[in-house]
Amino acid sequence: MSEQTNGKTNNDRPANLVRWGKQPDLLLYELRSKAVVIKCTDNKLYRGRLEGLSQYQLVIVQASGLEMIISKGGILYIHAAAVEVEP
Repeated sequence: MSEQTNGKTNNDRPANLVRWGKQPDLLLYELRSKAVVIKCTDNKLYRGRLEGLSQYQLVIVQASGLEMIISKGGILYIHAAAVEVEP
């Protein structure tokens, strides 16, 4: 069974494939309760423990105890921090 894509035949993927690999929400879920670093579009870096996730926002708790809500639309990148953040 072959499939036509842009005039080329591709036997390597199903016709309904639109996503593959680890999905962003799964990565964020795996980072729950871990120390993260977030860089935003305003070039500010935020460090804290990832405590909450919704469709449009993240909640982190910084070392000082400050809880922050960060809009996902303003995030350039997020990654696990090298050092755990104490609440």
